[in-house]
Amino acid sequence: MRRLALLALVPLLAGCAELDRSDKKAAAEPQHPQVVIQGIDGTTMSGELLNGSVTLDSGQGELTLLTDHVHSITLAQDVDKVDSDSIKVAGKMKEDRFYLKNEHGVFTLAKDRLRKIDFVANPATTPTMAASSGATVKATAAGMR
Repeated sequence: MRRLALLALVPLLAGCAELDRSDKKAAAEPQHPQVVIQGIDGTTMSGELLNGSVTLDSGQGELTLLTDHVHSITLAQDVDKVDSDSIKVAGKMKEDRFYLKNEHGVFTLAKDRLRKIDFVANPATTPTMAASSGATVKATAAGMR
């Protein structure tokens, strides 16, 4: 009777061990933001952006921003712009290369050949910056009269 109970537990324990391994493997794989990159010649590429952050030299000094919170990066000769829920900043991007991974491999893209990077997985959730504008406050105050 004990052998039968033990034999019944072995497949159950093996299944739990296998489930535990797959959870660890999934957690160990890094998650990179999905992007669509537009080149200056109109070429578009999509995939995972491997750059974990971008550094922008702006009027506030050097700002390093995590790419998993960014909505878009616009690149130009005179000024680059980064847009997220909590910050909209213009300046000069310090990175000169971006790394894109898709089913064709990993591509090294030169900043001076890019126009825009749109983050597909990081859409704007709420207009945080607009909510703090003076127009919103005036409309609220006028409604209270």
